[in-house]
Amino acid sequence: MSSRLPALLVLAAVSTASTCDSNVGDGATRSQETVRISVPAAGGESVLDATRPAVSADGRYVVFESAADDLVVPDGNGYVDLFRKDRLTGELKNLTRHSPTLIFGTDGVPYDFLLADATSAAVARDGSVAFLSKGKFDITTPMPLGPGPTINAWVYGRSFFAFDTWCDAVPMHIYGWPNRDCSDISISDDGRWVAFVTGASNLGYSNPGFIPQVYVCDMSLIEPIPRLVSRESFGLIANAACSDARISRDGSSVVFISSASNLGNGQRHVFVATAPHGFTVPQMVTVLPGTSTPAAGQFAVPAISGDGRYVGLLAKGSDLVPGSVPTNVYLTRIDRGPAPSAQNVTQFAWVTPGVFPSGAPFSMSDDGTIAFRSAGGAPQILTARPDSSELTSVSISSAGKFADLSCQNPMISSDGRWVVWDSVSTNLVPDDTNVKKDVFLRGPLR
Repeated sequence: MSSRLPALLVLAAVSTASTCDSNVGDGATRSQETVRISVPAAGGESVLDATRPAVSADGRYVVFESAADDLVVPDGNGYVDLFRKDRLTGELKNLTRHSPTLIFGTDGVPYDFLLADATSAAVARDGSVAFLSKGKFDITTPMPLGPGPTINAWVYGRSFFAFDTWCDAVPMHIYGWPNRDCSDISISDDGRWVAFVTGASNLGYSNPGFIPQVYVCDMSLIEPIPRLVSRESFGLIANAACSDARISRDGSSVVFISSASNLGNGQRHVFVATAPHGFTVPQMVTVLPGTSTPAAGQFAVPAISGDGRYVGLLAKGSDLVPGSVPTNVYLTRIDRGPAPSAQNVTQFAWVTPGVFPSGAPFSMSDDGTIAFRSAGGAPQILTARPDSSELTSVSISSAGKFADLSCQNPMISSDGRWVVWDSVSTNLVPDDTNVKKDVFLRGPLR
């Protein structure tokens, strides 16, 4: 069983031992366990950090980033690569080291004219992975003009036009390389829809000011054209920067933040565009419950549930939920269902009160369960369900020991059964002696 936390009090946890390890898939009756995912294919421990994991909807695939060259040999390119662990077969694959094309007859060797880190992975149910990189992963996408390459958006995944075949990386942009960096990439469960942010002006929309906008690509098209999501009713781009885009697992909704005055009131708010392939105008969701009145406060790092019903976000000084302390930061969940409402999941007591953390400190499952990083001391990974006021500790060993060092970058699977995170903790699994950040998984949680 997992531990239960009324408020932020962590109670002891006990878990029954079983045969789960990082190489096995799901089981009908298996008890909860914690396993280390970032283990070299040949065994042993990695010599460098493994961080920022992503997990597929059913927990089968875990993707993480690392500069280690001992996880999958050969490696040796000296850059951060993306690694995908298949927990059903046990395979650990380096997705970004090798070239997708055998034109030079050198499979397993990256193009030596443009190497770069690969980061910010998002993984679909079938193992497709969207990611960001300045690297070049094909020979057809034209190089950008100017002093150097920008960060492009890529997808490693199944081809929609050849059954059961895979392309190592598919460029997303029919217009060539974007002339501004891409960021905030995410992918739908079926690998078809990919959302990202860029201030590029060469994606088919007028953007002379290079204002970061939200786009969605349909990867089932032969040439996946970026489609503008952050637009007002006449089709014009948002007139202020957009950020933190996330697409729901079913591809029906995209959440993002913007202070655009042609989308809202000019203050920084959270917006949701539904059916992005149908181009509905984004709607502000940080409004007072049951009204269209913008809520007061500051908002950051939104997340969205699989069907787009729930939106999670950090809020400071907000009247979304009455009684909150203006100087503190709260993790808030908005139910966009038939009777829209908002509730606090917990209060974050940051060491510096009221300061938003960098990066996304939480993620959300299909039913609105949130996995998040606690604040202060040695932060732990907790979960909170929408139908309960209790918090559950996740960053514990199979024997029930709480992580002895900081945990971060939590992500929960769509089905709410698996949580992954990274930590330098040494007591979560036996024989952890590398004193490096490793990627861990716990489950099944239900």
